[in-house]
Amino acid sequence: MTLVLGSELRNHGLSVITVEDADVDIVMTAINKINTSFNVMVVGSDTDLIVLLIALSPGQKNIYFCKEKSGAIHSTVLYKIETLIEKYKNSRQLLLFPHSLTGCDTTSCFYGIGKMKAMKMLQSPESYSWAEVFLDDSASKEELLAAGKKFVWAEKIFYVKRGPILQIFGFDKKKNVP
Repeated sequence: MTLVLGSELRNHGLSVITVEDADVDIVMTAINKINTSFNVMVVGSDTDLIVLLIALSPGQKNIYFCKEKSGAIHSTVLYKIETLIEKYKNSRQLLLFPHSLTGCDTTSCFYGIGKMKAMKMLQSPESYSWAEVFLDDSASKEELLAAGKKFVWAEKIFYVKRGPILQIFGFDKKKNVP
């Protein structure tokens, strides 16, 4: 279906970037097209695309995300990125932090922890302050590690009983909190 649609769109002079492309490349190409196109729509089923669009888009009115939902009944949902930017305006600059922790093209995710659960943590002032450390270019390695530990273990959202993840964050296997 996607191949046929892509071919048909190309035949009508539209730009098409396919799923084989990396998410960041797709999003950055869409953002760059804003200046030369009336409307830009990114179509996909990957949550990473919408998170990247919210975090990286300059907020123009003409960029959209069409999420394909598969299942017994194939459906789509259309999101106006400008509306989502307004909704997440207080935490937008920090969206990439929990996004990277919960899994993206360059990291593996913590088992069973979705993006929405991690994103909701940014609503807590304490969690927000931990994530802000990652925006500070002058933050030391120790400060980054301490903030990361606190965020990961806050409210036991990333609770892990045992395993190598504990050693990565410098915890004793018998302890569950920093």
